[in-house]
Amino acid sequence: MNLKIVSLFANKNEDGIYGDIYTSLEDCRNDHPNDEALVGFGVVDEDSGYLVDESDDFYPTEAEAQQFIDKQPGAGAAPQNISTCDMTHSCPEPVTHMDRSGFLYCTAHGLQRRTYQPCRKLRPHELNRLQRGELITKY
Repeated sequence: MNLKIVSLFANKNEDGIYGDIYTSLEDCRNDHPNDEALVGFGVVDEDSGYLVDESDDFYPTEAEAQQFIDKQPGAGAAPQNISTCDMTHSCPEPVTHMDRSGFLYCTAHGLQRRTYQPCRKLRPHELNRLQRGELITKY
């Protein structure tokens, strides 16, 4: 699921809560010219284009909508490689190698490490596991 926050508009009902929800302020005012327009936020699944059923329809603040997203497993943008090269803390290159002790290295540092410690290139399925935040179980 790829979730994002969108601006929403709603008319304020007589009971003080929101009524119909719109993605356009103009549409809200056209359909309910005598009601106050409320501005809020919703959580949309970008894959389907619809509001997420499990979320509230209308969040008063963007922070509340973000809290819902943060609680969802696997939500947000595409997975990113969160593993970093263990040779130096400042190395920005993606991890591609692993030594026998389980330390991870970029290509340049992995080849350097290989000169004095067994160090192998990671296979594509192992790189995918790392990107998902999972562990590689063996050398």
